Order: sequence, then C-alpha cells, then structure tokens
Amino acid sequence: MVVIIADSLRADRLRPFHAGGVPVPALERLARQGTLFRNAWAAAPWTAPSVVSIFTGLYPPSHGVVFRDDTTSETLPTLPRLLAARGYRLGNFAFFSGVSYFRNLGFPEPEPGVGHESMGASFSRWAAGAEPFCAWVHLLETHLPYGATGYSAAQVQVHGSSGLEAAQLHAEVPVGSVTFAPGDAEKLRALYDQDVTSMDVAVGEVMAALEGTGRAERTIVVFVADHGEELLDHGWVGHASTALEAKLVPEILHVPLIVAGPGVRVGTSPTPLLDRWTSCRRSAASRA
Repeated sequence: MVVIIADSLRADRLRPFHAGGVPVPALERLARQGTLFRNAWAAAPWTAPSVVSIFTGLYPPSHGVVFRDDTTSETLPTLPRLLAARGYRLGNFAFFSGVSYFRNLGFPEPEPGVGHESMGASFSRWAAGAEPFCAWVHLLETHLPYGATGYSAAQVQVHGSSGLEAAQLHAEVPVGSVTFAPGDAEKLRALYDQDVTSMDVAVGEVMAALEGTGRAERTIVVFVADHGEELLDHGWVGHASTALEAKLVPEILHVPLIVAGPGVRVGTSPTPLLDRWTSCRRSAASRA
C-alpha cells in the first residue's frame, strides 16, 4: 500500500474533479485505474489532526490531536501499526513526521534524503526492497508559499501588494498581517496552479518508481489531500495553521480522493457537493 497525501490541495483545482481545473496527467491516469471519490471531506482544516484522522479513521476529538503540540497516544491503533504487526515493511517519506502529533503513528524515521525535490528517487530506492509494504508519501508542492513548491522561497515571481508577495515568500500569512489588492485572486490562483502541476509530476515519479518494481498491479494506492486551501475566496489565503484562523468552508474542507489497486472498482462517485454549494451561492446572489 502507498498512501500519498498532498498538502493544502483543493479538489476544484484538479481537472478530474472540476472541468476548469488544472490538467494532472498522473492523477488522471491513477483515477482511470480505480475509483475517484468526488465527495471526500477533510476531518479538519489543517494538517496535524487531518493526517492523524487519515491513518486512524477517527475524528480529532477521538484520536486526541486537536491543538499544536498534541501527541498521539502510543497505544492508538493506526494503519501503519496494524500493518507492521502483520509483517508489512513501513516507509516514511514525510520529512516532518518527527513532530509531536505524528510521533506515535507507528512509522519509522524518514527515509534518507527525503525532500520534495528528490521524492521519486528516494521512493524508487526504498520500493525495490521486500514486500508487503506500506509507505506514506507527503507532498508539499501546493502548500504556501505559492509558486515555490515547498516551505520557503527566496524571491517573488509576481510583484504587487504586500499580501501577494507574502504569499510567495512565507509558509504562514496570518490574517490581518498584510493587505491584498484587486486582481490578486487571479494571480494567486495562477501561482497555485503552477504548484499543482509540480505536485502531479511528483505523483508521476512515485507511480513510475512503483511500476518499475513490477508491483503496481498488486499495490493499493491512495491519493488524498489533508485539506484544501483558500485563495482569497473568503478574504484570505491558506488554511487554519497558516492563516492562524480556522474557516470551515468547502474550499478548505473538500479534498480529492482516489483509490486504485487490486479489488478496487473502476468508476467515479457522484457530483461533488462543492459544485452544488457554488451553484446555490450564485443562484442566491442573482436573486439578491
């Protein structure tokens, strides 16, 4: 099993989930091989509780990771812990998995050299080992800062308002710390879409590495996002832990989910609720 989690990836920016989304060949290919779930929703608007929910099947109040510096229980049943007990080899491709809230998920230390620039090569080396296995691959390309494909950037690509530039330089943009200008939403979306393309390339590298081992047809692959991202849809950018203000809105909670592999049916789930919600908003606005 390979669980690929894309950080801060909103579903409506991907063509398989929305007609106006970015072409993502690797994800589209994965979707054709399995089930694309159009009504998947994150358990929380930021990474820590959401990721722990993914690996436990529990809501945050049940697994205990709600605030920063919360730590998972050493006895909490988690997917990696359960699989390890059944002889699965575990692979960790999440560079920040040593922080408190992921410390007791059951994964080993991150594989040497893990980074978003070398994810494919690192995964390829690891996947050549024994099976069965379970790997966690965490992709950072779509997290702030936009256009940087990572957690930091040395310079801006598009100059403009203090908000536009901050969103290209920093991993956190607290609410009220900068100002945005008219037209920034389109510029931010374009930068974010660049990162979506880079993320898809990384997915393609991981899938190519898996196929190179000859095990792709007998490996379950789960692709999901920990949460989505606001791009000035409601007056700001980011999500709860980067804006330092939580918003429970579809742009942040509606996430892409694809499951492919042996025993998984090929098909698509119903129309996403985000599309219906957006349509209702437009209808209400036209009547106002």
